Amino acid sequence: MAKLNIILLLFLLPSIASAQGKNTYSEQKILNQEINKAIYLDDALKQPINVEPNWKIIQKSVAKKYRSVDVPKLIVGAKIRYYTLKKDWINFAKAYLTDLERYHPIENVTDHFTLVVGINNVLYDKIFKNITDRKILKRAAFQSRKIVENPFTPRPGRIKELELANPIDTYANLLYKAGKVKCAIKWQTKAVDYNVNLKEFSTNLERMRRGEKTW
Repeated sequence: MAKLNIILLLFLLPSIASAQGKNTYSEQKILNQEINKAIYLDDALKQPINVEPNWKIIQKSVAKKYRSVDVPKLIVGAKIRYYTLKKDWINFAKAYLTDLERYHPIENVTDHFTLVVGINNVLYDKIFKNITDRKILKRAAFQSRKIVENPFTPRPGRIKELELANPIDTYANLLYKAGKVKCAIKWQTKAVDYNVNLKEFSTNLERMRRGEKTW
């Protein structure tokens, strides 16, 4: 799996992309003046505060001032960035998956790059590799399956099966770490069949069959 540097990662995270550039000016102003100021020590948003932000108080305070704005969505986006910088992967995963479930559903994404290089890599590199909580892994696997099923995951003019091999590998590994071994092996076998030249896929399959870690 390709690794993303933190700048590219933050650019690809759906809520961050929305909250930092694609939303209305009023939401951007609220984010900067009300939320970011409470959780960062600098205007560049590179130095998060050392104590855990009181998200409930921040959300309640902002919601009281701006009743027509979807403040919970802004808070989720702020959490994703904050916990990425803190490398707090459990809270990052919870926020990121909440964003996919409530605000930026994968089934609405029509861009191959966002699906495969963006969301898929985040699910693999940040959640699969760092999380052991099976409930979180199952939530991530559910979202990963949506990437496999999204008609825009394969690029036009490319071999569909080859394009799906990488997302299927992610899905299978999430299932495996979540304890769904038989199902994981079935899907990992598909990843190998679709791309027999990538040794990582066959290695993962053999490890699953032997009951060994794939992370």
